[in-house]
Amino acid sequence: MQRPIVRVRMATVLLSAMLLCGAGGFVSSSVAQQVTVSTSGQYSRGDYVFTESTDVFAWTTDLSFTQGRLQAGVSVPLLVQTTPWVSYTGGGFTPSGGPQHAAVGSGRRGPQRGRRAPVALPDTESIRQTGVGDPLLRASVAVVRPDTTEWGVRLTGTLKPPLADADAGFSTGAWDGGIGVVVSRMLSPWFVLVEGTYWWLGDLADLPLKNGATYSVAVGQTFFEGRWGLLASLSGSTTVIEGIDPPLSLNGGLGFSTGEWGVNATVSSGLSEGAADWSFGLGATLTLNN
Repeated sequence: MQRPIVRVRMATVLLSAMLLCGAGGFVSSSVAQQVTVSTSGQYSRGDYVFTESTDVFAWTTDLSFTQGRLQAGVSVPLLVQTTPWVSYTGGGFTPSGGPQHAAVGSGRRGPQRGRRAPVALPDTESIRQTGVGDPLLRASVAVVRPDTTEWGVRLTGTLKPPLADADAGFSTGAWDGGIGVVVSRMLSPWFVLVEGTYWWLGDLADLPLKNGATYSVAVGQTFFEGRWGLLASLSGSTTVIEGIDPPLSLNGGLGFSTGEWGVNATVSSGLSEGAADWSFGLGATLTLNN
């Protein structure tokens, strides 16, 4: 019986870093201008819907600029993976089958309720793929700023141009775009954050990807004068590939921040089909204020 697995998403790691280090301006935003540089490494492992496991290490560098209510940024991942069967989309990693995506789209299901039979693909034991993934371009506006009220509301837009190698799994070879909203509520020392994004996903040649939403519900607490923070979140998405259960994961994080710089650690555990069995990550953030 295939064990439950978690979908590893870049957005989860970046969101945890912004929450714990205060870099994204969702929890605290009292500076008119700021430039934020963050970097994070995440390792994950899972068999997804395949008979063979895939290990993925993603090193993501993110640069963002905030001017008043407006924010713009770009993030670029460096990916190392042991198979090409997992593709990087705007909503995260998806078990597309890479160059064998027609096999994933066959829609076969196994004897277990609602689960497909594991897909056997060519042996990749000696393969290790390394390359740069598609960049994510972001823009957002704070409709309600948390420095003036206990509430924060931010509208977001994301675009992923297909610049990376699709055959290696670093891209789907198509444009992705998303529109979302982030709502935060301060209940000092606690905070709650709810995020949702609707994605238009480009299709692979023989495997259509379903448009849909990603979401995350997070609860956190700061302590030791706000320098340390704990975060727990539940994240997932609607169905991306027909016949594969939508992903759902339970995530946790611990971070330290001085206001100008911070570090954080994250872990994830899977609750559904469609992603890695587990993942953990480390990140750092530097904020320059004008």
